[in-house]
Amino acid sequence: SVVAALLDAREVERDARLDEVVAGLHAGSTDALAAWLDGGGDANARDAAGTPLLALAAGAGALVAIPRLLAAGADVDARDAIGFT
Repeated sequence: SVVAALLDAREVERDARLDEVVAGLHAGSTDALAAWLDGGGDANARDAAGTPLLALAAGAGALVAIPRLLAAGADVDARDAIGFT
């Protein structure tokens, strides 16, 4: 159906934007994260491996991203796919 196709397209777009956020955090950039959050993106989103953005930012040393994620409601107790916080 047309509705299902549109929903699928939105999910693909969301995934691509989230991939940009993750790549940016690994590169030490917060530009994509800022655009993600300003556009209503979820501060508790996870990468393909199930790691929350907050853990990714901390692990990548993107320390400037941490206060931004916390202000946007990131869960400090969120666990990744294998149970680490």
